[in-house]
Amino acid sequence: MCHGLPDAYGWHWGDLVCVQATVAAEQVERMVPGSSLKGQIGNIKDKTFNIEFFKQYNLVLNALDNLEARRHVNRMCLAAGTPFIESGSTGYNGQVMVIQPGITECYDCWPKPAPKTYAVCTIRSTPEKPVHCVVWAKALFELLFGPDDESNVLSDLDRDESDQRGHLRWRKGLASRDYAKQVATRVFVDDIKRQSSMEELWRKRAPPSPIDVVEKAQKEVVPQTISLLEQSKWSCERSAALFLNVISRIIDRRQDSIGSLTFDKDDEDAMTFVTTATNLRATAYGVDILSPFECKGIAGNIIHAIATTNAIVAGLLVLEALKVVIHGAEAVTQECRTTFVRRYATSGRRSLLIQPEPLQSPNPLCYACSKGQLHLFIDTKTAKLRDLIANVLKGKLGMVEPTISVTTGTEHNLIYECGEGLEKVEEQLYAANLLKTLDELEIRGGSSSLDVTDFAQQMECIVHIRFRDGDGFLLEGTLASKSAEPEAEAGTKRPFEDEDTSDVVMLGDEPKRPRLNVSVVIDS
Repeated sequence: MCHGLPDAYGWHWGDLVCVQATVAAEQVERMVPGSSLKGQIGNIKDKTFNIEFFKQYNLVLNALDNLEARRHVNRMCLAAGTPFIESGSTGYNGQVMVIQPGITECYDCWPKPAPKTYAVCTIRSTPEKPVHCVVWAKALFELLFGPDDESNVLSDLDRDESDQRGHLRWRKGLASRDYAKQVATRVFVDDIKRQSSMEELWRKRAPPSPIDVVEKAQKEVVPQTISLLEQSKWSCERSAALFLNVISRIIDRRQDSIGSLTFDKDDEDAMTFVTTATNLRATAYGVDILSPFECKGIAGNIIHAIATTNAIVAGLLVLEALKVVIHGAEAVTQECRTTFVRRYATSGRRSLLIQPEPLQSPNPLCYACSKGQLHLFIDTKTAKLRDLIANVLKGKLGMVEPTISVTTGTEHNLIYECGEGLEKVEEQLYAANLLKTLDELEIRGGSSSLDVTDFAQQMECIVHIRFRDGDGFLLEGTLASKSAEPEAEAGTKRPFEDEDTSDVVMLGDEPKRPRLNVSVVIDS
């Protein structure tokens, strides 16, 4: 399922079971007769989507929903020199940002808070932290009382054919107290037993223990009033009693709303349910329990997507794309804007819910775009690391003590370091790496980049590896450093054994591409 901006493409309920990249292409073709789009399916960090892939486009529209993938696309577009438009939303807020490599700030120019995302298997079967239990409890609340949603991480509990009692969602005719006991038994006894029977999950930790909620509830008298701001933690018995009580209360008092309820941290019933369910599950799995106050703070920070915000952001994304198409990438600083969608209007004479701002220059301290971006064409099957260091980094770029890290997809590995202070085992490792080919070090053409730092000269650059057959190498790009040598004449190259230093090519801007080619990157 795509988690980019699906609502903007006219999504329908049936599309949830389809691959949304394909559906998006079909929807646009319907809206624009005569257009031809191809939906590509895959992980954007796969080697298929290398620098050459991004280089073929005049513009990339980015609508990913996780930080790591966004940073990856940012880096690939910077390396390819391809302008792109970053977009996203968080609840009622959103933003659209036009990025022209080398001209404007990039996605990484300012730090971003990492979004809170959790693996389905962790939530469903192997919680390790209280927050995992909170997410599970919220999913259980919406499974029992919210709209029917196949994407709910606990939806299997409601269609478990192995359980003779069938569906877990409430049905008319079920007494509230009996139903509450049924839910407690299913999720805290039967399901826990099933999870603990999966021996492969518990090789490194103790399996969960079932909790007889009905029995424990009998040991506690339900208080007349409770405070969800209470900072003391409830006992297992109190949580059990309140869990049964709140389910009964929702059925008895809010029966007409069942099927449409969603979690709201300000809804006392919802928050009581989530707090008690969280602590009962945490107890079963040996995880620390939370006070009502702590639980409310964690549960309230999980922000859901809002379709109208996504639609507004998608519209702004298209408007900025049209500006780039009409005026050209060279005019983005004059024509384009970074636009923020606000939940509340800005203060001042002009109250704005949609706030455009001029594009900013690159942050000189940015890790991604402040470094020189170089492209090294080299035979990775025969060239060794020592050749790259001697002929390219030291011989051409004039580095003294380079430190080299390799980035391939999401993997980052330090492969070479020199200078004082190294341990003996490190010296041996790096000496061995010098004798290996780039392929043996998993440095691949089109999918690997080298982060190179020379602390002796305060010099940094990113070297993107591109494969070429034969001896020698070719270097393209710009290196914003006083340590770099003057640009050489274009079109020359050399074998490694040649000591001539005039072979490396520092090319300027590429010629404009005559055709328009736009890539839309969404999360699949």
